[in-house]
Amino acid sequence: MATDLTSSAPRPRRPRRQVWYRDDLARVSIAQLRARFTPQRFRVLPYVQLEHAGHVVDVRIVQQPCPTAHGGTRRWLLCPRCDGRAQTVGCHPELGWACPALKCVGGWKGRTRQKLPGTEDGELVGDPVTR
Repeated sequence: MATDLTSSAPRPRRPRRQVWYRDDLARVSIAQLRARFTPQRFRVLPYVQLEHAGHVVDVRIVQQPCPTAHGGTRRWLLCPRCDGRAQTVGCHPELGWACPALKCVGGWKGRTRQKLPGTEDGELVGDPVTR
């Protein structure tokens, strides 16, 4: 049985992926938590409660042995959405807390910034040249 390829129905489109821009997110990183708490408190901190735009979540902090030359352990945040390890979690005002992993939200995007006006050789206007 031959199929007619000329009269095919249009293929259904995939739904568009949600885009998360870093500028729109309230972000919390493990480095911010380290600076916020004393070293003794930070080492034993099992979780932290995060709240933004009506989204409240308890994010667990896990320790993992780090096989580097220095030894020790590394601290990670566990994403409340996908249970993956992350150094930073962010809160979208409509969707809640998540990490930037591709399997979770498809990554966070940065906006392109305009370059400062300058001369053709790359020297910025008003920037003294130090030699």
